[in-house]
Amino acid sequence: RMLFIGNSFTYYFGTAFMFKEIARTEGHQVDAVIGVKGSQSFEEHIRLFMSLDAIKQGNFDYAFLQDTSPNAATYAETGSPTVLAACNKINALTLASSPSCQLVYERTWACTADNYRGYGSYDKLDYLLKTGTEKLVADVDHKGVIVSPIGLGFRVGREQNLSLIYSDNKHQNRAGAYMKACIN
Repeated sequence: RMLFIGNSFTYYFGTAFMFKEIARTEGHQVDAVIGVKGSQSFEEHIRLFMSLDAIKQGNFDYAFLQDTSPNAATYAETGSPTVLAACNKINALTLASSPSCQLVYERTWACTADNYRGYGSYDKLDYLLKTGTEKLVADVDHKGVIVSPIGLGFRVGREQNLSLIYSDNKHQNRAGAYMKACIN
């Protein structure tokens, strides 16, 4: 039983449904509950009715939690207490309904949109996403959160000239969604 909480980086091209299909082809039955809304951060999800309803369904084995990319980068730079508090809150809400759930933070990918989200280069944004996600996992109250290294997959794909980004230069395309599902 899987929970997916996120935003457009979660729902573009139906990544959670691809995850279910990949699992099914390997002989696993997956019951997926999805709470997604475009541009939402953890801070917004902890107040969003549909996300709270998804989390409260409980009894999840895994929860794939995807915050907005700028939050991980901001946390790498500033250690923002607001970002950390939202992570702790979404973890606590998820574990209250699913005490033995494995929490998985999705490390997102760097993209060219908005001048690399205002960081000026692919390498800088990619480094901040990696560092920020790892720092959040180390700093949250609940120890045992793991990182799904999706951003690393996108980096390797980029280095091999694979097209994984949609024409908006931000979201995953169909191949990127498939790769994200495979990594999860």
